[in-house]
Amino acid sequence: MIRKALAIGLAVPAISALGLASPSAASSAHHGAYHQNTGGLRCTGQVHDDGDGGRMSVVVRGREIRPQDDHFRTAYLRTRLVAEEKTYNGGWKAVKWTKAHHGRLGATWDAGAHNISPFVWRGDRSPRFRITVRGFDDLFRVRVVTRVFSDEGALLAKLVTREGACRL
Repeated sequence: MIRKALAIGLAVPAISALGLASPSAASSAHHGAYHQNTGGLRCTGQVHDDGDGGRMSVVVRGREIRPQDDHFRTAYLRTRLVAEEKTYNGGWKAVKWTKAHHGRLGATWDAGAHNISPFVWRGDRSPRFRITVRGFDDLFRVRVVTRVFSDEGALLAKLVTREGACRL
């Protein structure tokens, strides 16, 4: 009986550690014609008890989809990463923000009855954005916020995705 309890007690942390170490699944958000996908969360600095924090990075992709007989509305976009730390009460608190990464629409392609135009940041349709955090074995996740604006500066959409968790 004691052996079974001990085996279960040792197996649960091991299974939990595998869950944190496994690659994160992609996350997506959409608002009307605007779509964002994020994924590929990577963490560096996840050494137990070193107290240094670390760096998290995530791949971001987005697009606008319009009927062929309609024009695209996006003039520019701004994407920010927000590092969120798990609090003692189980909620998430924003602790650090990156500078805004500016983007625009890329070349459009024909997809039958619709045209699709990807979001492009500095010539890249799927960049990997990074954020560095300080912590002492704290649990962090990344929130990716993309704001899409028209040529008149009107906010067309706010796309928010969240990616995984790392103990840094």
